Amino acid sequence: GNAKDWIASAQAAGHSVGTTPVAGAIAVWPNDGGGYGHVAYVTSASGANSIQVMESNYAGNMSISNYRGTFDPTSSAHGGSVFYIYP
Repeated sequence: GNAKDWIASAQAAGHSVGTTPVAGAIAVWPNDGGGYGHVAYVTSASGANSIQVMESNYAGNMSISNYRGTFDPTSSAHGGSVFYIYP
């Protein structure tokens, strides 16, 4: 489904979800991506407001990379709300 639906789908499948970033988790921004949401793989987390991710389809980039460096995933520039699906 769309990225905005990943949290509900993960919960239904029995995966743990939450709002604290950890390396290895999937970050889900349900309000980003033009209404479809956005997901990324968390490679580094230094608190709730400092993560790095690998992602595709971000800012027109179609390959997988770390396009943002260290950033605040809760920023309104990234959709505001962010949730994590834990490994």
